[in-house]
Amino acid sequence: MDIRKVKKLMELLEESGMAEIEIVEGKESVRISRYGGAPVAAPVPMPAPVAMAPVPVAHTCR
Repeated sequence: MDIRKVKKLMELLEESGMAEIEIVEGKESVRISRYGGAPVAAPVPMPAPVAMAPVPVAHTCR
């Protein structure tokens, strides 16, 4: 696609206030977005289970 057409699409997008425009001409296509995609939060791994401390055994000395 001709760069002049792409620049014109950018201008139209700016003037119109639209968030995104996509044009398909034959086998060529271009999508222009004013805003980047929504940020994707990285999955937070679950913390490993904590092993419980052994219960102390009481010894009685007599």
